[in-house]
Amino acid sequence: MGDNVVALTPFVRIVLRYGAGVILGLEAGNILAGDPDLVLAVAMALSLIAERAYAIAKRKGLPT
Repeated sequence: MGDNVVALTPFVRIVLRYGAGVILGLEAGNILAGDPDLVLAVAMALSLIAERAYAIAKRKGLPT
């Protein structure tokens, strides 16, 4: 899982910056994207969601 998290961090940083920027304003987006702990936590959550979705798809015989 560690490699997945590292691979996701740039994506998460971009999503946090622009997603929060649209909703909360540009400064809030920059603050959230600049917080490495938050970026890591979101990347870990996305990695766990992806792994869980893969396991469910595999169990149900869906394409993986």
